[in-house]
Amino acid sequence: MDVKEADHQSLIGRLAGLAAIAFFLPALLPSDGSKFFSNLSSQQIVDWAAQNGRAISIQAFGQGFGSTVFALFIVLLVVHIRGRGILATLAYISAGAMMAVNWTGASVQYALADSAQRAASDSGVVALFSLAKTMALSDGYFVAIPAVAVSVLALRSRSLPALICWLGVVVGGYIQLALTGTATGVTGPIGVGIGLLWLLVVGVTLVIKPVWGPQPPPAAARATA
Repeated sequence: MDVKEADHQSLIGRLAGLAAIAFFLPALLPSDGSKFFSNLSSQQIVDWAAQNGRAISIQAFGQGFGSTVFALFIVLLVVHIRGRGILATLAYISAGAMMAVNWTGASVQYALADSAQRAASDSGVVALFSLAKTMALSDGYFVAIPAVAVSVLALRSRSLPALICWLGVVVGGYIQLALTGTATGVTGPIGVGIGLLWLLVVGVTLVIKPVWGPQPPPAAARATA
């Protein structure tokens, strides 16, 4: 591996790490997405949506932005670890599907905020609220599949520490896919929290040390061998 190739691989790795860390930036925005997971009555939903249109729009943007940088993280990570075959394809497709689902959900939230501000019918506002809530919980598999795929690829190539790879397999395969059909995994918020921990650890690891495992010999050494 020559110097330019090594520098390019390091750059891709660090960009992947920065994308993973950027996933957490929407948490700094002043939104109130927790209302989507509370048991509000129909009238409370209408009142909340009418009074919090800006916060709903910020929440929608944060959801779409987060899915975009997650998809970017997956693509960059697959390129960085030189992923090939069916696992790489699954990672790409699932990351794209996750982004599409979340931007669709974000559009529903924008529609919810707009309808409430326009004093639309209560039933319409409640229906949009219910749809936005459902969309927010519909991307679990599309997060789990690329997490497992890139973890297995990295484990094979030793492109990341084995412990991080196995954590990705456990988070995606065991908690999200194998044990439950719900979007948040068998352990609910705990499963989501572990998944976020995996994403943060991978991001920080790649930023600090983007290249792991055995590396091919320099081109000059291969030429003289």
